[in-house]
Amino acid sequence: MNTSKPTDEITLEFASRLQYLQLAGNLCREVCHSIGLNSIDDEFINIIELAVSEACTNVIKHSGLKDKGKIILLFQIYKDRLVTVVKDHGKGFDISQVPIPDFDKHTVGGYGIYLIKTQMDEVEYRVIDGWNILSMTRFFIRPDNSEAVKK
Repeated sequence: MNTSKPTDEITLEFASRLQYLQLAGNLCREVCHSIGLNSIDDEFINIIELAVSEACTNVIKHSGLKDKGKIILLFQIYKDRLVTVVKDHGKGFDISQVPIPDFDKHTVGGYGIYLIKTQMDEVEYRVIDGWNILSMTRFFIRPDNSEAVKK
């Protein structure tokens, strides 16, 4: 477990409503652009936005909080990575028990956790003091990329 401290943090708290997903997505883009590294390209930004959208949608649709609770979205910027955290007080779940989608059936929904796990470098779910906390990490430099350069 890395114990370094983030160089910056940005937090958004919003009502557990689908209408606020665009706000969360816009903040993802702004946070990524503010980091100022060449390695943060459109693909990186799209992956962060997709992961946040899927995580927040899962809270809204499956936590029992719809229109009643709050979602806290936290961006932690480190020298080598962006950690995005989604927190809520809803009904929790065991992330290890979420099945891989059956792609042959082409069902509507059920792809969110799979997409998050396959697109992010690290994913951790835990419950602390009644908070469901989903932490999603994406490194600025991946094994197949060259070193990041400041813009």
